[in-house]
Amino acid sequence: MICGVLAWYTDTFTEREDLVKVFSFVGIASMVGLVTWVLVE
Repeated sequence: MICGVLAWYTDTFTEREDLVKVFSFVGIASMVGLVTWVLVE
């Protein structure tokens, strides 16, 4: 959730597209990790 907020804030209020991609990737990776964790357990 925090990565989504950070990606939105960075996209809206700065010009740093590379930082938006980093926050988005971290958010997606954490969601995939949590889904995998739930399905494996």
